Amino acid sequence: KERPLEDYLRALWKLAHNFQGEAVLSFETVVGMFEEALTAEPLPFDEAWRESYSSDEEIERLTGYLQFQALLQNQIVDLRGFAETGGVLFELYDTRDCKDWENVLTFAYLTRGASGKFDYWNYTNELAPLSQTRSLVEGLG
Repeated sequence: KERPLEDYLRALWKLAHNFQGEAVLSFETVVGMFEEALTAEPLPFDEAWRESYSSDEEIERLTGYLQFQALLQNQIVDLRGFAETGGVLFELYDTRDCKDWENVLTFAYLTRGASGKFDYWNYTNELAPLSQTRSLVEGLG
């Protein structure tokens, strides 16, 4: 059974906190965190996160861990909102900042994230990068 994405992101945030003072993380460290987050205990959801939701502009001004933290916090708040309003998986969602969400499952989130990070994204054929990164993501866990 696939771990819910919100739980995965809260676990990833908890694990990443251990490296917040590092300027750069090795590829092995990042992949290790992504893999460990599949089973690690997640941070408890904090209702205060809803009040400190950052705009895209605010996130772009941040760097390093603070940027990562703000982005994860927003995504976690979005996912909690989907769950509370009865969001249906596989549908396209618009959040309060008009960001499109269509990867609300952990596997899809990791696949799309890896595709974007490694510049495989090809807007003329959105599914092309997914096959290229699928083996990387399937290797986790």
